[in-house]
Amino acid sequence: MLVLSVYTSARKKDGTNYKSSSTKPIRAAIDRFLRSPPHNKPFFMISDPAFTEASKVLDAFVKDLTRTGKIAGVVHKKVISKEQLKKLFKSGDLGPADSLNPAQLQRMAWFFLGLFFKTRGRENQRQLTPAMLSPRKSPQAVEYYELNYRQPGFLPATKKSPGRPRRC
Repeated sequence: MLVLSVYTSARKKDGTNYKSSSTKPIRAAIDRFLRSPPHNKPFFMISDPAFTEASKVLDAFVKDLTRTGKIAGVVHKKVISKEQLKKLFKSGDLGPADSLNPAQLQRMAWFFLGLFFKTRGRENQRQLTPAMLSPRKSPQAVEYYELNYRQPGFLPATKKSPGRPRRC
């Protein structure tokens, strides 16, 4: 299967292997590319039974690279502290929802999207739809959008690790 060859031979420009956190997003990008126009392939590389063997090979390949030290394991970022958050607001990088600074509002939107996705990072932001945001008005008649938790599919599927609580 050609996909197996792609998974095991993909390298960065400098010839080193991709990190484990990059291999599955690469597979997802290939899947999106094949399912979008003009290709419009009807299969899903991630969930289609025809690709189960390829997925197992990818997982085993990444485990072997990690075990042999050719790539580092996943390194999680530290949680942002209250002091760091206060510093972001004090510096003006983050600001109030009624700010007139477009860059500040954009940073606030990305910050809160990241905050609500928690450990899932940005990987599911591509699936956001307008229906997942609800228009609201403040008591002062200021319009804003709120994340719509009742919208089906809003909270992306999360992997539940043994001994670790499920987070949304």
